[in-house]
Amino acid sequence: MATAVILENAIAGLPSEVLERLPDLREIDRIRSPAELAEEMDIRYFDFNDEGNEVEAKYAFSGARILSACDFFQKSVSIFDLMEAIYEAEHSKIDKTC
Repeated sequence: MATAVILENAIAGLPSEVLERLPDLREIDRIRSPAELAEEMDIRYFDFNDEGNEVEAKYAFSGARILSACDFFQKSVSIFDLMEAIYEAEHSKIDKTC
């Protein structure tokens, strides 16, 4: 249960700029899994990073991490999966110095 609270707090703490850039979350379970959506955001991150667009890159990275956290949480079968979800959620936090 603590992992769910950590994920909820991580999502609630994301800037609106990250939330606006996430793929349509209504597609989860119907069309694509959180892992597929995270991969899509990771691709955006690398593309923006290659283009030198730091702002968009950090938003895409944050979105990918929170989607990955949701995936680990959704598929968790062990404490290690839950720890990975927490790890990803913690890395979704935006560095305000960029």
